[in-house]
Amino acid sequence: RPQNYDHLSHGNVLLIDALAKSYNLAAARVGLDIGVDRLAELIRTLGVEVPVPAPPAMILGAVDLSPMQVTQLYQALASGGRVLPLVAVRAVLDRTGRALNRFPRLSIKPPNSEAIKLVTLALNETTRTGTAQSLVNQVKLDVAGKTGTSNDKRDSWYAGYTGKHLGVVWMGRDDNESTNLTGASGALRAWTALFKTLPSTPLHIQFESSTRWLPVDANPDCAHFRFLPTLAATPTNLNNCMGMLTAP
Repeated sequence: RPQNYDHLSHGNVLLIDALAKSYNLAAARVGLDIGVDRLAELIRTLGVEVPVPAPPAMILGAVDLSPMQVTQLYQALASGGRVLPLVAVRAVLDRTGRALNRFPRLSIKPPNSEAIKLVTLALNETTRTGTAQSLVNQVKLDVAGKTGTSNDKRDSWYAGYTGKHLGVVWMGRDDNESTNLTGASGALRAWTALFKTLPSTPLHIQFESSTRWLPVDANPDCAHFRFLPTLAATPTNLNNCMGMLTAP
């Protein structure tokens, strides 16, 4: 029985806002519309195995994953769609720096890279107006990331990336009792402490020319529209507010 963290229903919301503010009800509805099996297959394509059959609660993250596995999932997002299996050793060198042996990093066939850019844009919104906005004044770079909090605050997660680095932080107890920490109050603070001193580069999202920026709003009155990118020339699942624009 999914519910939002604040125990409120926020009605119709844009997916970018639902992700930024961790609205579980919206995520659950989208996940069920897409299909749990399709979601599980996507996760496997990104290099992480999940149970078969996949439980519906997996839509909200109710599946045991290690920090290494979560890093593998976010690697595909951080690289813009190049799915590379994470390895601890890339090469063995001799004392002069000559490679004695290398371990090739074979790229898995990537998902739609333009769709991944849309996800990155939404994860960047998380740091601007959502659950991770506390890092804006501390990490002086554009960042994409997501907080995570399990039931009863047993697990505190934050996964985030810049234009050059990806980091995943998990906080929890070895007896699986409550940490009394959310993703924002626990893992995000540790991630921020690391990245505010780490020399890195800002996030950079460059869409293809086929991507259109349209004025959209979750409500039909278009009272608070803003421009967002869309892959479809004439999307049917949002309120297009083009009629609200006037020529100068």
